[in-house]
Amino acid sequence: MFYFVIFLLLTSFAILEHFNLNKNGRKFLTFIAWLILVLVAGLRFETGGDWDTYTDIFHRIRPLSDVIHGKYGVSGIEFGYILLNSVIKEFGGNIQYVFFIITFTNTTLLVDSLKKYTDRVLLALLIYYGVFYFQLEMIYTRQSLAVILSFFALRYIENRQFWKYLLIIGLAMTFHRMALVMLPFYFLLTRKVSASIWICLVLTGALLMALNVSWFTFVYLQFSKLLGGEFYSRALFYTSEGQYAVVRGISVGFALNLLLFILFIWKKHEIESQNIGIIFFNLFVYSILLYYYTYEVIEISNRFRYFFFISIIVLFPLVINHLKAFFKLPILLFIVSYSFFFSRSIFLEESIANAYNPYQNYILCQMNYEKGTGQKRLDKAIQEAKSQRKELQKTKK
Repeated sequence: MFYFVIFLLLTSFAILEHFNLNKNGRKFLTFIAWLILVLVAGLRFETGGDWDTYTDIFHRIRPLSDVIHGKYGVSGIEFGYILLNSVIKEFGGNIQYVFFIITFTNTTLLVDSLKKYTDRVLLALLIYYGVFYFQLEMIYTRQSLAVILSFFALRYIENRQFWKYLLIIGLAMTFHRMALVMLPFYFLLTRKVSASIWICLVLTGALLMALNVSWFTFVYLQFSKLLGGEFYSRALFYTSEGQYAVVRGISVGFALNLLLFILFIWKKHEIESQNIGIIFFNLFVYSILLYYYTYEVIEISNRFRYFFFISIIVLFPLVINHLKAFFKLPILLFIVSYSFFFSRSIFLEESIANAYNPYQNYILCQMNYEKGTGQKRLDKAIQEAKSQRKELQKTKK
């Protein structure tokens, strides 16, 4: 219930904000929300996913003097992340310092960005917690920083400051190469596209997915070959390894994405009345196109989608601001329910969420108040996930 209590607390903050909480009250609650998000993920111990992989990487990374001379000790890991680990090791830190620094940086950049993008920061943080937090902050350590840096860089699209945008995306790429996908969007996200074109593209993608038309894997592998050996080997891994090469099926998510698209298309004109609204609307539609057109490989699709789908934490508040008073509260409740839906297995402590539950804190474990059970819980969660994916594949056959 630990995570669910936090969800309820953030929900109460968003509701207070909705009913015109004063400026000082918003500042205080924003600080509390920021502090909670930093401490929970930043001080996690053997909780969530991939912590074992990142711990191993940390131990294998060479000392700073070696890294400076090009001797890393690991392969396939971006230089920015290697350098961060090496510096922390130089000062006697461990992997927990890496987790805390990245979470602190992410949450601080996120809140700073939200203050510029929306007047409903607390609602945006609630959505982030429900939809993104447990994946980005507690699994995808390197990619999380790349996603948040890209989110931060969007301000430079609005202000047409190309070199600053390029600099931030370049920095993001030193932590995860997938940030490369954001480079061309400097030129695409400010363009208004007619609703009819977006509708045709989204419906075509939904139809391809519904009819199970296979095309993406072939194109992705051919494109990866052009980029070079490392890109191709990773592409081959994610399109052939059973754990990752899973086809997205028709599910609640299929319908929910269409529902969101309808909601945002309905308010497209009002959203695009602001430059920042155009940017986030386009970003969202690209995430929907990724969802439907790249349904063949969930892992690749989801990892790329984070750079685009994070737009909903700004779009939802924008939509509420342009609704008539009668509709505002029902849509707010829908947003709360939607955010709960994404992390329901963690909030309700289902077996597939064993890696998260019970939550373990690094400081308490170091003081011997808690005994680390992370590896056992992580193994159980992985086995449960594999079992569910096998059942999913059998159902499709």
